[in-house]
Amino acid sequence: MVDDLHASDFVNQGLADRYRSAIEACLGEPGRLIGLSKSGYRDGHPLHLAVFNANVCLEGGKVWWGDLDLTIDETRLADLAAQTGLTTYVLSESDGRFSYEDAPQLGRAVYSVTASGLTSFDHTHIERRADGALYWRPPVARPRYRRPARPRLWRFWRLEVGRECTSGPSGGQKSVLLYVGSRGRRRGGPLLALGLHRWEHVARGAWIEWTWYPSGRRSWAPSCGGRLKWHRGPIRPFVAVRLAPGVCTEVRVGFMVGRADPVWG
Repeated sequence: MVDDLHASDFVNQGLADRYRSAIEACLGEPGRLIGLSKSGYRDGHPLHLAVFNANVCLEGGKVWWGDLDLTIDETRLADLAAQTGLTTYVLSESDGRFSYEDAPQLGRAVYSVTASGLTSFDHTHIERRADGALYWRPPVARPRYRRPARPRLWRFWRLEVGRECTSGPSGGQKSVLLYVGSRGRRRGGPLLALGLHRWEHVARGAWIEWTWYPSGRRSWAPSCGGRLKWHRGPIRPFVAVRLAPGVCTEVRVGFMVGRADPVWG
């Protein structure tokens, strides 16, 4: 029970007591273990997004600690965010304990989810696969160059529009995507995705997306990328580029307005 926890495990006892039923229903008892051996669990689930000694925080403080496997437990955190109406953050042990007991580093969260279900995580190291679950990205192998896939016809006359809208008490996002090329059965051919995304949380902003998927979707050279963000002034523009030869080329250009956002930066 929450009352049995040592004071160092919860820096915001009032917040934990306020949402006691939701925390216990979604996450269970604090101090949870997912395996008797961390190394043994990693060996058995090498790409699962396991966070040992994780710190779960709401907007206001830490409310739970224990082991989490986000590949399996992500729905638990989404349920907690929905029941409390607050963004839920998962922090590593070093960012939520020790010198950060009184001020968990929410901006360094491994994962976060809003009450409306909008998630945020580091795409550099984490990926969401076709099964809908989160996994660590496989370690990058030593650079290996090979012949690119055979070019195929770009069916640029095939157009498809996709829309997505998420909203809730803590904010939301609206996205419109135009796909130029074949999807579905003809995924081997080139595809161009053009997107416009607008979001609002602590801050607000928008970005445009240009992503090119070439023929074959087979990597033939090491990938690289980066992001530039200007912090001065009320409007903070940013540019992000990702180059994965043979897989995709992605460019995002946008801006943020308002104070620093723990989810979006």
